[in-house]
Amino acid sequence: SLVHKEAVPDSESLGIVYSFAICACDKAAEWTQVLLLLQGMVHRRVDRCRATYTPAAQACGHCGEWAKAFQLLREMVDDD
Repeated sequence: SLVHKEAVPDSESLGIVYSFAICACDKAAEWTQVLLLLQGMVHRRVDRCRATYTPAAQACGHCGEWAKAFQLLREMVDDD
């Protein structure tokens, strides 16, 4: 008998999914959701990169959360 195993996405695939979700939150002006997604990435040990930091910082900037936007950009540079 064949045993069905649930596929577990790798970190890179999860990173792509998170990036799309963060971009969607940016377009919806949901900067607090962006921060929750970034925390989720840390919790799941998914690498954050420019593809996640840039739209996250943009979302914060679009909502007038400039201090948070600059903090995210600093984290992006520190992570490189």
